[in-house]
Amino acid sequence: MEVYNLLELNQYIKQVIALNFVDTLWISCEISSFNESRGHAYLDLVEKDETTDQVKAMISAVIWFRDFSFLRKKLGLIADKVLKEGMQVKLKVEVDFHERFGMKLIIKDIDPSYTYGQLAIQREKVIEQLRQEGRMDLNNGIRFPTLTQRIAVISSDTAAGYQDFIQQLQQNQYGYAFKPQLFPAAMQGLRTEMEVVSQLKDIADVGRHDVVVITRGGGSKLDLSSFDSYAIAKQISEMPIPVITGIGHDIDLSIADMVSSVALKTPTAVANFLIDHYASFENLLYDQAIKLKLAVQQRFKNLDEYLNQFRKQIEVSLDHRLSAKLDQIQNINKEIPTLLKSRIKQERDQLANWEQQNRLIAPERLLKKGYSIVRFNGKLIDSIKSIKEGDQIEITLVDGAIQSIVKAKSHE
Repeated sequence: MEVYNLLELNQYIKQVIALNFVDTLWISCEISSFNESRGHAYLDLVEKDETTDQVKAMISAVIWFRDFSFLRKKLGLIADKVLKEGMQVKLKVEVDFHERFGMKLIIKDIDPSYTYGQLAIQREKVIEQLRQEGRMDLNNGIRFPTLTQRIAVISSDTAAGYQDFIQQLQQNQYGYAFKPQLFPAAMQGLRTEMEVVSQLKDIADVGRHDVVVITRGGGSKLDLSSFDSYAIAKQISEMPIPVITGIGHDIDLSIADMVSSVALKTPTAVANFLIDHYASFENLLYDQAIKLKLAVQQRFKNLDEYLNQFRKQIEVSLDHRLSAKLDQIQNINKEIPTLLKSRIKQERDQLANWEQQNRLIAPERLLKKGYSIVRFNGKLIDSIKSIKEGDQIEITLVDGAIQSIVKAKSHE
């Protein structure tokens, strides 16, 4: 059996590949890693299963210095947005095999329109999934608070948009006192989805804020593509308080904008919205205060009219009662002489009757009938128990008194 050494095998493979891949070809794939070194770019390319997200194929690739410079000029400002981890790309490549370093793809060109198209396709899939799950209007259905002082802000602390937002709030013309609290998160790149979702969950757990604001400065579609994430949109839909977005889209809305309670273009617009909302509440209070004042004034006016009517009724009633009392007094005055005469006559008759009774029971009258009055030591005696034998008593008769000594007592 013929045996080949490794170099011979690799040389054979190189010949086979060179014969079968003479020209460059276009491939679609995902960038799983990207690094730069000495003007060259080194990538790992993968293809994943759409259902399970498992890697089905992987290969290394390189962009040599000259081609890398060409691509940067071609792509301009979006070069760093397209050539990064997680992006779906369409690449023009040469298949290369080296006896020592193995197989790799030499990237010669890139089609940025493919990346935008893949983002659009993925975006539509996410929107459709959210609609099927009934998440699109959940956060918008939450009652917006009357006051929005306690504001949870998800942004990067170094982002110009965040600084603009805070400055606009603090320098509002009404002097309103807002209480923003920053929950820092990456606003672009691979960490955006994970950090924004994590901060949203922390805000929900804390439970002491009125609203959430997600804000950053402007950017390209690729810069802001993280906010088309299903995970971010899902978490926004599950928030217990309204979410306001000011992510920086000039024309298109991100999916995060679609599922939020309020979507505005810029951080400054979000700050103005909160200030205007506060001013609307103040105006409402002012209007209610005016209505209350007018209602109280009208109430006092009605009460005053009622009291005046009641006072007049009392005066009329008092006049009638006073007139009736005066008539009664006059009638009594007329009756007094007659009543006095009748009363005097009654008293005289009573007095005469008493005098008659006194004459009938007068002691002299009784003494004339044979009765006597017995006294002991000047006190009337009405019972023999009051004296004893040997006591000296005085017996009064109609024509004089007798001094007598008690010899004996007898009981009936």
